[in-house]
Amino acid sequence: MNESERALYWRKHVVKLTREQLAKRTGYSVTAIQIFERGRNWLDVDATENAWKKYRLACAAVHLGVHHFDWEHTKCVSTAARRPVNSSTSFGTS
Repeated sequence: MNESERALYWRKHVVKLTREQLAKRTGYSVTAIQIFERGRNWLDVDATENAWKKYRLACAAVHLGVHHFDWEHTKCVSTAARRPVNSSTSFGTS
């Protein structure tokens, strides 16, 4: 299974969101999500590795239930846990 197929599988079977719902949660457009899930855009050009990194991070935040990130205090609030998540314990940094 390639990355595009994994992205589609994750959206449909793991988080069970429509493209529209994922778009609202990540800030990506429905068209951009379609491109990632298809693996290529309408000009038959692959998404860059940097674009994939950003998309993976946005999807990871959705998967973890993060709905707010506080830059000043370097913590995020998870809707799943309903409590702040300290970046040093969640992300392995100090």
